[in-house]
Amino acid sequence: IQAEPVDGLPPLRTHVDLAIERAGQKVLLENLELERFKKCEWIDHVPLDDLVYEETSHGRSDLMNAIRSTSGHVPTETLYTTLGWKKREDGQWMFVHAGGAIDANGAVPGVRVQVSDDLKRYTLPSPAYDPNEIAADLAASLMILDRLPAAIAAPLLGAAYRAVLGDAYSSVFLVGRTATYKTSLATLALQHHAPTTRYDSPLIGAGEDAATDTALEELRHAAGHFIFLADDLAPDRSTSRANRLLRGQHNRSGKRRGLRDGGVRKPLNARSLLMITGEDGASTDSAENRTLYVPLERGDVALSTLQELHTRELALARGRLTATLIAHYAMRVPGNDRIAGVRDGLVGKLLALEGIKAPRANLVADLAVGWCAMLEMAVAHKAIDLDTSHNIWGRAWDGLLEAYTRQEMITDGRTTPERAAELRAATTL
Repeated sequence: IQAEPVDGLPPLRTHVDLAIERAGQKVLLENLELERFKKCEWIDHVPLDDLVYEETSHGRSDLMNAIRSTSGHVPTETLYTTLGWKKREDGQWMFVHAGGAIDANGAVPGVRVQVSDDLKRYTLPSPAYDPNEIAADLAASLMILDRLPAAIAAPLLGAAYRAVLGDAYSSVFLVGRTATYKTSLATLALQHHAPTTRYDSPLIGAGEDAATDTALEELRHAAGHFIFLADDLAPDRSTSRANRLLRGQHNRSGKRRGLRDGGVRKPLNARSLLMITGEDGASTDSAENRTLYVPLERGDVALSTLQELHTRELALARGRLTATLIAHYAMRVPGNDRIAGVRDGLVGKLLALEGIKAPRANLVADLAVGWCAMLEMAVAHKAIDLDTSHNIWGRAWDGLLEAYTRQEMITDGRTTPERAAELRAATTL
């Protein structure tokens, strides 16, 4: 088994599958690390009696030679250790998740994936193709828009839809005191990518005591084209980390580090869409301009509403909706130019409005691209009609504009709530 090629380097063989057969009994040891295989450490785990060999370097060499001579031609398979869009040898694209892969034809058989425990939650079901089932899955997702304030729901859902389209530089930052349900709200978006996630699931901590910068960088890169949720950024000493995370996300860059044997390791660039929860936001203008805040106050969301939205059935439907979007979009990958075209068109309309700032306009437009893609898929599969799509789009767009306005009020000291209504009234998309 070879690891997936990284940065143009030749593939590296890292694991083997070993089948042992004796007197009608067959044992299969899968994904053995190559070093453990060579050291014969696996023998103690074989449930067969009287397996012996000479426990010396010469004995291990004899055993390896015996295995190779009796195995015949051994096919090589790729083991994927990062998630997201991958180009296959036949030129087609597939989306790798922790449980396998999805392409334009649905679930791809035989794809092997091995990721860290933190990323195993990113396992998607098979996509739906029946219009009624897709409509039901879309309703499970839009229930979040129906039950929550639009300024909260629209960014969350836009992030969930946008992330799986490809590299994203946008980020969403849920900011509020304790008991504002920041994590519970963020996991509603994450359920579209990790359907087993619940409001009380252990998540990747964003604080200095929870993870190092290097660990977060590696996990964010490996998460591929999913939402990467960095939870519970501590208010006392983590604003500098927020600044680093947000700048790295917007620039889609990682940190270059020296290697012990000389040279520089290629940076692990951000590919996922970053979502952060914390009590305080970023501490510099440059970082604040690189994220869309979702400010939360106690009372904005009722606990009973969250309990209604957090059911296993709804979470599974949201995950299946994402799988369906991926399968629909697979024929358009890579779609960077198309995404950029839609985003630039939306940015142009935003900048025509008074008081809209370019960096944040790009963030709003990038999340809006996710809404466009999801609604286009639903119409194409006849899960909804065009009139319904236009109605949903209007609600989502209003919510994104209101979210922008709330951010401006926080970062620029505005206190006039009519500003959101002015923006909505000034544009029709």
